[in-house]
Amino acid sequence: MNAGLSDAASLLPDTVVFDFGGQSFEDLVAACERDRLWSLIRTHVPRGAAVLEAGAGSGRWVKFLHDRGYDARGVELSAGDVERFRRLHPRIPYDLDDIRSLPYADGSFDAVLSLGVFEHMIDGPGAAASEMLRVLKPGGLAFFTVPHANLLFAIERMVDGLRFPLFRSNVMRRILGRSPVDYPRAEEKARLREIARRRLDGLPIKYSFDPSRGATFYEYRYRARQAGKLLTSAGFEVEATHLLYGMDRIHQLFGRLAMVERPELRPNAFGRLLLSILPESWTSHMVLIIARKR
Repeated sequence: MNAGLSDAASLLPDTVVFDFGGQSFEDLVAACERDRLWSLIRTHVPRGAAVLEAGAGSGRWVKFLHDRGYDARGVELSAGDVERFRRLHPRIPYDLDDIRSLPYADGSFDAVLSLGVFEHMIDGPGAAASEMLRVLKPGGLAFFTVPHANLLFAIERMVDGLRFPLFRSNVMRRILGRSPVDYPRAEEKARLREIARRRLDGLPIKYSFDPSRGATFYEYRYRARQAGKLLTSAGFEVEATHLLYGMDRIHQLFGRLAMVERPELRPNAFGRLLLSILPESWTSHMVLIIARKR
């Protein structure tokens, strides 16, 4: 993904690539049955339809939809994830490629999924959205999710603003019993300058911190209106908007104070209270846009 970047930009890959190898694939697939997204997919997309998941990660939705009668296919940039999926399910098509240049003919699919992918592209997802439009059949549907820039995210950013200086401080790390950081501070500063140069206007950024590298770009967060505009700009017609996964955002902010892991994430009494009293627009982790190719 870094080919052709300048020396400065090479400090900042143009997208974030994940490896899901540390998670139980069977548990990930089983969780799809309980996911609200599944009820929306089966409502709008008939069984037997050709469905592409672009940026499919572990491949859990590809396997889940295949098992329920869909002609499902995945495409993913992480070689480790692709190799793992092919080893487990060699008869289900799963391609190693970049979603900004999809290896499929025009109008190949009845539906396209892209779940938690667009936000990780520092230069924006315009090319990926255009490619997904291209490979959809006329009248085909796309399901896109991106993280929601809501009130709890604003609080999360403030918390990060307090935590990151502590992560960098070797004095504080010694007090907390953590090993000191020794990454090149000049490299981190150069990376942050590159993020400032390339970032998209109007979208807040979630940063991550790695003790071996320092702070770097992790993802953008979108308001629902911004997510819809992204797709209409690519030529889609937005049909519906949904807010999803309030429990995930509560967990990000409050951690074990609000959640219990047994083995999957579930709210405790405090978490249930928060979910019951806070508006969904404050707590939702993801915005889902359902859009159609005209």
